[in-house]
Amino acid sequence: MRQLIRNATHNPDSTAIIADGKSYTYQQLLNSSGEFATRLLDKATDLNEACVAFMVAPGFDYVRVQWAIWRAGGIAVPLALSYPLPSLRYVIEDTDARIVVADKAFGAILAPLVEEKGYDSLSSVRKAIPLFLNPFPNWMPADGP
Repeated sequence: MRQLIRNATHNPDSTAIIADGKSYTYQQLLNSSGEFATRLLDKATDLNEACVAFMVAPGFDYVRVQWAIWRAGGIAVPLALSYPLPSLRYVIEDTDARIVVADKAFGAILAPLVEEKGYDSLSSVRKAIPLFLNPFPNWMPADGP
């Protein structure tokens, strides 16, 4: 993963992603994923390999979220877009995901689980991506957020 980021920084103007008829450069991806990584970290310095489940449609946002998780020190756990809630629950619980990220289209699917588990809903860097945090993440600093 570090090599992937290093390569991106050496080729900032190269096309990284073509999605929905638009081209995105590595610089745009680095900037956007860096901002989102900061949001994931809150006041922590590293996620310390905490699992971060994400349910985002394919495209720029998917890669942005995945890279942000990696850059923040987390383990990316993609959630299948076609899975019913019981299957999504299984993956989230089995991986002990401390953070769940969903785009606007899938936030409603995860809402019952988020409410049941007591995750907090926070606004994110881009309003299209709600961010749900476990209220007791093990990766937060001792003095809390």
